[in-house]
Amino acid sequence: MLFNIFNKRKSDWKLDIDGVEKGGCTVEDIEKLLDSIRNGKIYFIVLTPAKKVDVNSRRLNFVQICRDEGDDNYHFEVSTSDVNDSDNIIIYGKEEFGKDKVMDMIQLLMKNDIVPDCSGWKVVFDSADVKIDNVEVYRELVKTISDDKGFLQNMDRCFCYPREYFKDNADRYDDRGITSRDAIDTFIWIAVADEMLESGIAIELDWKEEKDEFLSCIEELTKENNLVVDDGMLDDEGDIPSWCKELDDRWMKDGYCIAGIDIDSDSYVLCVCKTDNLRKLTELAKSINHRIDFAKNM
Repeated sequence: MLFNIFNKRKSDWKLDIDGVEKGGCTVEDIEKLLDSIRNGKIYFIVLTPAKKVDVNSRRLNFVQICRDEGDDNYHFEVSTSDVNDSDNIIIYGKEEFGKDKVMDMIQLLMKNDIVPDCSGWKVVFDSADVKIDNVEVYRELVKTISDDKGFLQNMDRCFCYPREYFKDNADRYDDRGITSRDAIDTFIWIAVADEMLESGIAIELDWKEEKDEFLSCIEELTKENNLVVDDGMLDDEGDIPSWCKELDDRWMKDGYCIAGIDIDSDSYVLCVCKTDNLRKLTELAKSINHRIDFAKNM
């Protein structure tokens, strides 16, 4: 019986080798092809079902197998699409599979239509991630905010893989009440603010913060610019917007101001920037339906 399983040619599965269609195949064919991948004779194989293979609310498009870089293990990818939207594609991938494990998954797939459990696998492609509106505007905006290498690298990863970025920073989003059901644009805009905070480019203060705490945090932002921050400059009875205005007035001759990033919360996300840069940031943010403005106007 086992012999028959291995040698039964599966017309309901189509084989592609290095981009060339080969028609139907057997499980035994796949085992031989794995050896060819390991030996470097071919680079990858793709198995595509001729009939529908569904799991939960998603449909299998294909599986792809190639060799891991630097060892004899295999990289396995599973492409799925939403059963109600064929353009909604997610490809999951995982490395370091031995040949026996790959064959176990292939046998279950070709014999029983059991799709590998991809929970915990990396999302290597998400069609939603490549449909970010105004990504070039976002790139220009973050470059205008700062040339900090870490900040820009983290933002670039967010732009390229926003859902994966969300998973990696789920706790941070959860603290802000944002879930995976929110829009991709929400992930990205909040990431701009949070990465500024992580990089020390910005501070976040409660709307009713005391003056001493406000001054202490602002001083941290002004160290590189040698801007004057003095307790006597600020009204004891004021609030964050009025204190920002008082500092703006003092720094006007130096060309600096305090900017606010609106994240639709009761806190203030503030950064010190050149007044000319703020004008550009205001226009860029407005063009993507967000808001960056003088903090005094928040």
